[in-house]
Amino acid sequence: MLLAVCQEFGIEDKVDPAIANLFAGGIGSTGSVCGAVAGAVMGIGLVKGRSGAWEDSMPNHALVQEFRRRYEDEMETISCAELTGLDLTTPEDTPPTEPTITEAWTQALDAPFSQVARYLAYVEDRSPFGTHQGVKGLEFPRVMVIADDVHTRFKGLASYETLFGVKPLGPTAQKKADNGEETTIERTRRLLYVTCTRAEESLALVLYSEAPDTIRRFLISNQWMAEDEVVIAAADGTYQDA
Repeated sequence: MLLAVCQEFGIEDKVDPAIANLFAGGIGSTGSVCGAVAGAVMGIGLVKGRSGAWEDSMPNHALVQEFRRRYEDEMETISCAELTGLDLTTPEDTPPTEPTITEAWTQALDAPFSQVARYLAYVEDRSPFGTHQGVKGLEFPRVMVIADDVHTRFKGLASYETLFGVKPLGPTAQKKADNGEETTIERTRRLLYVTCTRAEESLALVLYSEAPDTIRRFLISNQWMAEDEVVIAAADGTYQDA
């Protein structure tokens, strides 16, 4: 974020953007304030900050407060842990760093041709798989919707586990809900509606969760599904009916 600000405003040699890299993951992967937020605040200070102790900094405090308000309006929280849904203090939950261009090309060239062929089929709309954006307006006899918070691109904007009652709303989001404003729940429900209504005859909804019993109770109690339509499958391949 700080590097992007420097590039946008043509700032060179004034600051080394590497100073911001340990803010990633919510300050050193502790899940605290989102690194993008911290970088943006540093960027505001870099562009608008005072150059001496005699200058009034309060107008710039107002800029930061407005930035935070807009960010929370869009993302509901500035907490990295809440945005990602991960415990970033554990190695298995720490997301990998973005590859460089060279690393990305190396990975692409190392990929088996079968993956390249499948990717071509996907971009040419010949794949049986699709995203919720790609299937808008289309209909199919049979549809399987896969909902997985861990691998979603909408972290902080959508959460199926929040929609189905596994995870509570964060404090900021709960305040919005109390005021009748939109939260993660409404946005996730819209995403689910778009994908599920593509089915003409048969729909299978696959949900990944550490609390499947909670999701099952939600689906049945809200009459989204009948008891005999819910099956819980374990990682070892075993399953149980509702």
